[in-house]
Amino acid sequence: MNSNHLPENWRELSFLVNETLISRERLANQLADPRRDIDFECGYPEYITADIYRSMYDRNGIAERVVNIFPEESWAKDPLIKETTGTKQTKFDKQIIELDEQHCIFSFMQRADAISGIGRYGVILVGLDDGKDLIEPVPGIDLRTGRATGKNNHSITYLRTFDESQARIVRYISDQSSPLYGMPEIYEIQFVNYHLDDASAEGTNTTENVHWTRLIHLADKRLTSEIFAVPRMQSSYNRLYDTRKMLAGSGEMYWRGAFPGISLETMPGFEDAVIDKEQTKLEMEAYMNGLQRYLLNQGLTAKSLPPQVQSPRDFLMTQLHAIAITIGVPLRIFMGSEQAQLASAQDVRNFNRRIKKRQHRYLSPFVIRPFIQRLIDYGAINPPVKTYSDGRAKYMIKWPDVDVPTEKDQAEIGDKWTTALQKYVASEVYNMISPLDYFVTFLGIEPAVAEPLAIEAEKRIEEYQQKVEEQTEFENKMSAVSEVGSTPIEAEKDDAGLRQDDINKAKENNRNDISTLPGEKEFEDET
Repeated sequence: MNSNHLPENWRELSFLVNETLISRERLANQLADPRRDIDFECGYPEYITADIYRSMYDRNGIAERVVNIFPEESWAKDPLIKETTGTKQTKFDKQIIELDEQHCIFSFMQRADAISGIGRYGVILVGLDDGKDLIEPVPGIDLRTGRATGKNNHSITYLRTFDESQARIVRYISDQSSPLYGMPEIYEIQFVNYHLDDASAEGTNTTENVHWTRLIHLADKRLTSEIFAVPRMQSSYNRLYDTRKMLAGSGEMYWRGAFPGISLETMPGFEDAVIDKEQTKLEMEAYMNGLQRYLLNQGLTAKSLPPQVQSPRDFLMTQLHAIAITIGVPLRIFMGSEQAQLASAQDVRNFNRRIKKRQHRYLSPFVIRPFIQRLIDYGAINPPVKTYSDGRAKYMIKWPDVDVPTEKDQAEIGDKWTTALQKYVASEVYNMISPLDYFVTFLGIEPAVAEPLAIEAEKRIEEYQQKVEEQTEFENKMSAVSEVGSTPIEAEKDDAGLRQDDINKAKENNRNDISTLPGEKEFEDET
């Protein structure tokens, strides 16, 4: 089959696949409980397509939060991509920095990471200056292995991101001997072009068939497939649907019930009177929609109806709790930064642990490395000096620590450490546990950091012990003097006097030594 042309009936085949999936889901629902269809009764869609997911994402802010929360937190700070662990920048390091400055590669990877969770996958389209149509393979790329066949020299001209609803897979690789067997070969990309001179005009869609060598395929929550992941909204879609109904219903309820209605009733004795309905209608419209604050209704009395408004907060919070539990995010963190500040330390640690796991087990191996490797195969950047056994470039990806404490956390940690050290010294625990062991075992400080601290602490402890001994000796002397009848003040004076006598004797001896000339002392001794 010619790779530059699609089968004429590919749309019919895609329709049959979707119908088969819908029929299987319908059968499963019937087998679960043939007496009722909960999805039907609650108005939930029977089969959720990529377009339905995209519509929910576009129109429901809570759904957008479900899709974006992990990408936003994972890419809060860009990772460091370096060839070596040293401080010196290699040519590869500089090209990564320059490429990010020119084309914002980290920003596009974050955007692709986010929208790939709307449906089952997403793609990054890499525009090149090779002069070929998008449906043609990139020159110099081996279609069987996906690696460069030689030294290419293509430059990047643009980057674009698309979710599943905008990037349909229309053909798969059928070569069973290829390591890429079963992977997508041709995508149908939908470009949306908006009229710049009229913001209200609808976009005109154009479609292009694109070869896989020009795309980076992203799929986040993979289970049994390397192509299709579980959409991030799938497990909580019904709850998201309910929140949309609640928010819409609360607005309609307030619109209808918050403004008190008016009941026009016939006054006693006027039961048989003929009511001028048109005039009454005009009076009511003038009162409700205009500035007229009175009613002229002959034979009628107006009574205000009590408003019927109920807060949807409790019902909505129940749904938000269910959504947060489903996607594995603490509720306060899910609800935003202000609430996240009130989240418990344990919740924050658990959430940060999930972020680090996602960075190292998904973003680094399945997003960043395939993207960088494709740029190397294009020749857009030079490869590092070292490579793995399969020829892939060898470099390191270092993510910033997400557990960096805030100023408040640092103040609290410092206060607790100070209190612990005070007790450690005052109770003389250092006689049983050395400062180094205490820092490492009990305070959890890294050995490399704890060693110089322990050396300095031992010096301080020796000084502290010496001061304690001096103070004890002075107190003992004071106690001995007080036993012979002197008051503490007199004892202190006596002690000061004794010290002064010693000083005077030393001065006198020194003076005698100086006044004696050389040879005089020996003469006196002989005499």
